[in-house]
Amino acid sequence: MPTTENKIDTFSFIALKGDMEPPKQELQIDQRLGVDGTEATDTGRRGQKFSLQSQVDCDDYNDAVTTFDSYRDLITSDPVIVIQGGVSSNDRGFKCQVLGVKLVHAATIIGIGGSGGNGWLECSWELIAIAT
Repeated sequence: MPTTENKIDTFSFIALKGDMEPPKQELQIDQRLGVDGTEATDTGRRGQKFSLQSQVDCDDYNDAVTTFDSYRDLITSDPVIVIQGGVSSNDRGFKCQVLGVKLVHAATIIGIGGSGGNGWLECSWELIAIAT
């Protein structure tokens, strides 16, 4: 069974690789030809797209594919909380909008032990941080 240390919304993972990118302060720089100086305008905190890769064991191949289909439902949902290594995005002042999920690998693996399942699912997630 996956640990609760790595989650996207209600989905738990064995591993969630990559780095969450919180919203960052942005400046718009204006330099005009023939005018001395540089103007910087604070445009506020904005999220940047980032990717995470999830890994989870499943009962079998069919369960892996069904689980992947469930992940895609998050694309049309409200922003979700992501927990990576026990650290919650919500505690860091943001939630994440799921922009896309791609299937990297789904398989039946024989003789791996662990939770008793023989399925394996790896996905690539495209997210963007939304300040709360």
